[in-house]
Amino acid sequence: MTAFDDYTHYEILDLPANATLDDIRKAYKENLSIYDIDSLSTYSLFTTLEREKILAQVESAFQILVDGEKRKAYDKLLLVSGRLSPEMLR
Repeated sequence: MTAFDDYTHYEILDLPANATLDDIRKAYKENLSIYDIDSLSTYSLFTTLEREKILAQVESAFQILVDGEKRKAYDKLLLVSGRLSPEMLR
C-alpha cells in the first residue's frame, strides 16, 4: 500500500479535473522532483520501495491524463463511480 492508493489520478497530481495539458505537465514535473530519491523534502519519509511505487502511480496518472482518449475514458469511469461530477470537468 502506498500514499496514493485511494486517490484519483487528479488527486495524485494535485490537479482539478478540468486541468489543462500544461497544468498536468507542470504537476507531473513537480511530483517527480518531490518524490525523487534525492529529494530533501521527502527522503526520510518513504522507503525506496514506497518511493518507487509512488513514482509509478505518478507516471501512470500522467500517461492517462495527457492522452485525450485515455483521459475521456478515465473521466467517464470517475463520473459513473461518483468520484467526479460533471461540474468538476467544466
